Amino acid sequence: MICFSLEAHAVDDAEILQTIRETFAGTDRIIDPHTAVAVAAAHRAKGAAGCAVLSVSTAHPAKFPDAVEQALGFAPPVPEPLARVYDAPERFEIVPSSLDAVRAAIG
Repeated sequence: MICFSLEAHAVDDAEILQTIRETFAGTDRIIDPHTAVAVAAAHRAKGAAGCAVLSVSTAHPAKFPDAVEQALGFAPPVPEPLARVYDAPERFEIVPSSLDAVRAAIG
């Protein structure tokens, strides 16, 4: 059976931190603040009867060490691929704000 329900919920910083704590306590998984918003909203969702709720994590918690440390008392481990990104030199190019300039810049 395919179900559909659309809801919107606001989640404040305190609830984000609490959701990170509760998720870690219940699953031993560290989630990032954006995922915590989705999980908190999913817990509140009324939804259609019999419908499952799906929350998709889109970021690694190591991208938000301050929030995770505030919630759990420790920073999440940084995976090697992310550490390489942090250690890489910053590169950027300033491109005029026109579609033609962006197309030319990305080839």
